[in-house]
Amino acid sequence: MPSTAEELAAEMRIARSRVCGSRSQRFSVSRDFVIVPHVLEMPDQQGPVYRDVARSVTAWGALRDDARMRYPDYPFTPQRFEVRPGISMSYLDEGPRDAPVVLMLHGNPSWSYYWRHLVLALRDGYRCIVPDHVGMGLSDKPDDAADASPRYVYTLESRIQDLTRLIDQIEIDDPLTLAVHDWGGMIGFGWAQNHARMVKRLVITNTAAFPLPDAKALPWQLKLGRDSALGALAIRGFNAFAVGATRMGVVRSMPADVRRAYVAPYNSWQSRIATLRFVQDIP
Repeated sequence: MPSTAEELAAEMRIARSRVCGSRSQRFSVSRDFVIVPHVLEMPDQQGPVYRDVARSVTAWGALRDDARMRYPDYPFTPQRFEVRPGISMSYLDEGPRDAPVVLMLHGNPSWSYYWRHLVLALRDGYRCIVPDHVGMGLSDKPDDAADASPRYVYTLESRIQDLTRLIDQIEIDDPLTLAVHDWGGMIGFGWAQNHARMVKRLVITNTAAFPLPDAKALPWQLKLGRDSALGALAIRGFNAFAVGATRMGVVRSMPADVRRAYVAPYNSWQSRIATLRFVQDIP
């Protein structure tokens, strides 16, 4: 079982090779940090219609079976718990319950599917916890209108609270490895700030932790989505954020079934609420 940053990095290289083939990937390793300088994958805009998730136990069991059939390299059984009244969060809990924990946090517009190869590579020796943030992946996608019931406030603060509740729910007390990507960094670092003793090791992909410096402008695509009605319409009405992320964030083309799997949870105006709210929550 890997016990050092170097050994974990070696296993990550194996996982990376499953995604990128033989193309080399550099890892910067120190005692407490493994820095991964590139994204694993980003989603595409094409995908099958994936129906809204019913909250009944029967429907959720059927969805888990359907997930195994629809999502390549995702042979997992997602777990589920009520993170807020009437709002359920989906998450993966793979590996031995007494093994060291690796907590993997995705960003926008991806979901736990993003981490599937790393989970497959590590789950024999690690306990891999991988949530879908509320509004993302297989988690519930509640509205945020003032009269909505249940209602969810799509902010970084809410995300950090959700993560805290998940960790409490599954009763993890020992120091863990925190792996973050994109918005997962802000969420994970926000949680870690209040739980420093629980963070043994960081795995940092492309993410952020602080507002942009004054000298660096926000990319126009993000500014359009954050600040304009036109951008909001494009993201929720035409899935433009997933389309743009795919075109600008992928080095090599993905198989069609993988592209479909990435966007399967975001097939309607309502199901894209979080992809927009994440953009609008950028400082």
